[in-house]
Amino acid sequence: IDYCKIRHVPARAFAGLANLKSLSLQSHNSDWSSILMDIDMDSFKRTFALEQLILAHNNLWSLPPGMMCGLNNLRLVNVSNNHLLEVTNLGLSSASSSCQVSIVDLDLSNNFISSLNGEDLSQVPTLERLSLAGNRLSILSDDAFLGLPQLKEIDLSNNQLSALPPTVFNKSQHLERLFLQNNSLTLITSDLFA
Repeated sequence: IDYCKIRHVPARAFAGLANLKSLSLQSHNSDWSSILMDIDMDSFKRTFALEQLILAHNNLWSLPPGMMCGLNNLRLVNVSNNHLLEVTNLGLSSASSSCQVSIVDLDLSNNFISSLNGEDLSQVPTLERLSLAGNRLSILSDDAFLGLPQLKEIDLSNNQLSALPPTVFNKSQHLERLFLQNNSLTLITSDLFA
């Protein structure tokens, strides 16, 4: 559903599509800054087979906590090119949701996110790929990736990072690809990748 000026996605909007595996809802509302989109907490209820959810280019400021609960087959979520200010606005932290989600690939690129903390994605311990490219990321906490032991790829490119906490990658034992280009880094500590 692309290039439709949808402002609101109601509860159970896709409930009749029991076999739906991939949904792309990209309104391109960001082309018109006054048009925002909001999504009901139950918009994707009863879409049990859903594996891919693409919500890019919608001028979204947040997703309701618990919206992804019950979507046990969901593996890829793309919320790029929106207006998210904080990762907690995804509703995937333990403070906002009590369910764990089995997402493997999460794209948060090209938003307005300025920080990443350890609890922000605590409900997605299965995450293998995380993109925060093209944000305003300047603060990365020591425990930013602590609850994400399966991470294989992290993209932090095109941000405003001037330093990396010396223990930030300590629990990232499966890390294969790390993108840090176009930041303001001036120092790599000797134990950063120990």
